Amino acid sequence: GEEPAPPPGPKRRRICGRARPAPPASGIRVDGIADVLVRFASCCNPLPGDEVIGFVTRGRGVTVHQKDCQHAFTLDPDRRIPVQWEAKSAQPRLVKVRAVSMDQPGVLAKITKSISGAGVNIGAARVKTSAADQTAVHEFDLWVADLRALTGVMKEIERVRGVLSVERVR
Repeated sequence: GEEPAPPPGPKRRRICGRARPAPPASGIRVDGIADVLVRFASCCNPLPGDEVIGFVTRGRGVTVHQKDCQHAFTLDPDRRIPVQWEAKSAQPRLVKVRAVSMDQPGVLAKITKSISGAGVNIGAARVKTSAADQTAVHEFDLWVADLRALTGVMKEIERVRGVLSVERVR
């Protein structure tokens, strides 16, 4: 029989006669250059608007951390490289947010309504209640474009009656 055609892969570019995957539109400039392979550190999940620093990683391009990320301080200073956000950033990024509220009927619904009202999509939601102190901890994975959008949605969550605190989780 005939071999089935391979599934379409990432877009490829011809460079010096060799094909290589096109780097994703990260929205980051590395030392002034836009199309360097970039990964975002999962320890601090940097967003456009955060102050960032890059680290050259062997075989994986540049990893971008928030400048004040504790993990970034442990990395080799010789591998640091300046990085900046592009004026027009790329795709929305996933960020974790934790809200603590009173454990009351309807609070979760009001929080999710405040998030969608801010124009933000929820990637995942987890809620744990504590009978001991009658609170609920809500953890959300939110798709946000930049730091300003994150700040805006956190302010909306804070306005919900019964919410005690809201924080970005690293």
